[in-house]
Amino acid sequence: MIAEYRRAQGAYNAALEIDEDHPDLSRLADEEDVALEALCAHPVASIDDVRAKSAALLEHVKYFALPEDCYTALLRSFAA
Repeated sequence: MIAEYRRAQGAYNAALEIDEDHPDLSRLADEEDVALEALCAHPVASIDDVRAKSAALLEHVKYFALPEDCYTALLRSFAA
């Protein structure tokens, strides 16, 4: 899940750097949103998973606010 989110985020950022009016930007933004939602919902199995997931999610905060349910999912990851 983390790799898929980072791939989607990278594709969106690359298209944005090329052209702010890139024709695929809307689709890539949607793919990034779907990947972020999947990442938020994905359970973790170890402390390393929690660290990797939280790093990916907190990286997202640089540009956007995380949805409240994403914060809740992250907190549940720490509690699991």
